[in-house]
Amino acid sequence: MIKVIDVQGNYLHDTYERRAKGLVKKGRASYINECTICMGSASGKEPYMEQMTKEEMLKEIELMLKNQDYFKMALDTIEKIPTDMDKELVEQRITAVMNIVKEKETTNQKLIDLWTQMYQA
Repeated sequence: MIKVIDVQGNYLHDTYERRAKGLVKKGRASYINECTICMGSASGKEPYMEQMTKEEMLKEIELMLKNQDYFKMALDTIEKIPTDMDKELVEQRITAVMNIVKEKETTNQKLIDLWTQMYQA
């Protein structure tokens, strides 16, 4: 049996060796010695995170490019704005819708930039 402690050194419980190996492999714990593991980031390592494959990144970008429904929704919303209202109010509503589309595109671009960096790594 392997002794399990937390980052402060408090005893938590015992676990089987196979389970302890799994926790360490996933980055949720680290070995203190051959009979003890520490839950958390005692080793200073960040938690284990799977990397996206290049194929997964390309699929995500492809999905993003296919999902352009927000453009149509934005145009529909602008078309539904009553034109008999105050001109300034109409412009504010149109600007608000345009800003939403702009932010969505900015988010998409940042995701593509991130995936590009991951792809090149």
